[in-house]
Amino acid sequence: MGAGWPKPNLVEPFDVFQAWDHGKASEVVCVFKDNEFDFGVDVDIVAALLEGDRQTAEKVVKKLAPDGSIINGLAFLGILAFFSRAPDRGDALRAKVGLAFDAFDLEDTNDLSRDEFTIALLSCLRALTVALGRGVPPTDSDCEQIVNKAYTDRGKDYSTSVSKHEFFDFVAAAVEGCAGFEDVLRGFGVSGLASTPAGVEAAPELFASPVKD
Repeated sequence: MGAGWPKPNLVEPFDVFQAWDHGKASEVVCVFKDNEFDFGVDVDIVAALLEGDRQTAEKVVKKLAPDGSIINGLAFLGILAFFSRAPDRGDALRAKVGLAFDAFDLEDTNDLSRDEFTIALLSCLRALTVALGRGVPPTDSDCEQIVNKAYTDRGKDYSTSVSKHEFFDFVAAAVEGCAGFEDVLRGFGVSGLASTPAGVEAAPELFASPVKD
């Protein structure tokens, strides 16, 4: 995501998405939203999102949900947003963060509530650790505290929403000074990145579909 960062080594099948261009990832996000899929999606929906590639879909579901049933569809979109290739022109970070925001902005309001912000952060961190094959994501409570601090630091009332621009500023501030993708994850409370052997799944049972109040 950052200029000059080394390319993350992802576990199968997520490594194939690093060859996707930004436009292809954007199309999948649009298809997901246009069809108004639920948070929880099964292998049939994942295969449809992957243009009928059921073999890859089954591998994705197995990684994100070892029981082979339902995964958090928005978490999967987060993987596509952050690990697909950035556009050839323009701000790569803004493009990736913007696509992740669009995935969670299901009603295209151009903002996220504080709860939606927390769900987006939690879902992405859990998904990215599974794609990396290592790391332990922060808890729900930890993510809520991170979001609350972001609100407090910016003088925002908890009852207000976060715009796409504010969401980007939040991520950009976290990325500043980082030497690589894993540094960013550590900044968001992901632990065990150095000690967990590559290929070990990171808490995949946590990929239950988030439920809004």
